[in-house]
Amino acid sequence: MAKVIRWIPFVVLFSVVCFFLFQQSPVVRFPVNSDKWAHFLAFVTLVLSARLAVSVRRHYALLLLGLVFFAVVSEVMHGTDFWSRRHFSYPDMAANLLGCFVGYALALQLDISFPEIK
Repeated sequence: MAKVIRWIPFVVLFSVVCFFLFQQSPVVRFPVNSDKWAHFLAFVTLVLSARLAVSVRRHYALLLLGLVFFAVVSEVMHGTDFWSRRHFSYPDMAANLLGCFVGYALALQLDISFPEIK
């Protein structure tokens, strides 16, 4: 049961990030180029919550690689015809990736983790 509870923040945050990233048109209108902060903070919180979800470092590394992949692919998907009102943006992708790396550095620095549950 404790393992399931640890995943709840990550799953909720991932769902919220997916909701906002994959809308047909942006839900919140930001001033020009200020949405990069939202991209950055979304991925910082995702990576930190992922660290809370897993207790084994190699599992965290795999989850982190998945989030880096998601950071790139989510932005590339905006360049497809499926999202007609969204567009591909290198700065958004850079903000996503920077959020992943800063979140990882914070998780290492703060040593955010739970004891391993067997």
